[in-house]
Amino acid sequence: MNETMWGLTGVPWAIAGGVFAIIGGGIGSAIGLSSSSNMAAGIVTEDGEKFGRLLPLVAMPSTQGIYGFITAILVLILFGLLLPESVPEIGAEEGFSIMLACLPVAFVGLFSGIYQGLTSAGAAGMVARRSEDAGKALIFPALVETYAVFALITTVLILLSLQSAYGFSGARVALADIIRRIEDDAEHEARVAISDAEARAAALVADALVESEALTERVRSEAERAADHDTEKLMATARLRARDRTLEARHELVHRVLERAERTIVEQPGEEYARVLADRLVAMARGGAAGRGGAADAVRSASLLPDAVRAAARDRGVEIELAFADEPARLAHGAVLEGERMSVEISGAALVEERREELRGHAAAVLFGDVEDAEA
Repeated sequence: MNETMWGLTGVPWAIAGGVFAIIGGGIGSAIGLSSSSNMAAGIVTEDGEKFGRLLPLVAMPSTQGIYGFITAILVLILFGLLLPESVPEIGAEEGFSIMLACLPVAFVGLFSGIYQGLTSAGAAGMVARRSEDAGKALIFPALVETYAVFALITTVLILLSLQSAYGFSGARVALADIIRRIEDDAEHEARVAISDAEARAAALVADALVESEALTERVRSEAERAADHDTEKLMATARLRARDRTLEARHELVHRVLERAERTIVEQPGEEYARVLADRLVAMARGGAAGRGGAADAVRSASLLPDAVRAAARDRGVEIELAFADEPARLAHGAVLEGERMSVEISGAALVEERREELRGHAAAVLFGDVEDAEA
């Protein structure tokens, strides 16, 4: 079927119909939008708060271009003109009819878009004066819009009738082919997206495992360090406590040894005990001094102490006269040497106290074999 009309076959005539529709609607919308936008821009310059109320009025003339675009798409889909390899054969008469079916949208869209823009501009002036009437102002350009809608409905109905009358099954085949291709592309993209998502998920899982292992290792290391630190502190504390208790025990033992030494001195036989006291009395005595025995030793050493003092004086090669008072001293054991501004206690406790550090050292050496540690 190669017939022509005015030098054109059916396919160019059909395509021309879609082109006329989108050109007419586009020109009408462009001019209409220019008119409404110019008016709205001046109003917004004076009062910017009216922008939201004016925007629907400004945008209303754009619908004619949308109707032309819809018409062109319908022509391509209904008559199988989307895919070059499956374009059906359209006679010149058929193509011319398709072109004529598109003219309502082309011409009505052109003129209604222009006049709707002018009407929108007038409605914008109404909103400029009374912004509360913005809803009422929309009615006026909507009335113009009505005829553009009628033109679109008419064109759509005619195109559907032509498709049915001329039996364009190829259009349905082409449409099915388009849908199939879209489905195939969507399925392929879905598979690619799923594969990418799985790869990213696997990478995220691997990263999470690595981070988890690193975190676990870090936590374990910190826990071990904390445990080691706590263990060292506990051991150090235990060692200090053990050392303190050991020192306390050693000091107690040494103290008991010194107490035992003191008792040993006191518990000596009367003559030996008197000789020990006498030796210290002679060493400490000065002229005019007097001796006084302990209350508990009065019976045991009262008669022995003067003789012991004289014997000790001979042994030291000194001459000393030491008087002994009958009243005992205020201590249980030993003696007190009294003189002018002088009072010296001579007893086992005094002897031990005089050489306490030396005796502690000897006792620690005998008991523990470590003098320094015992004296610490």
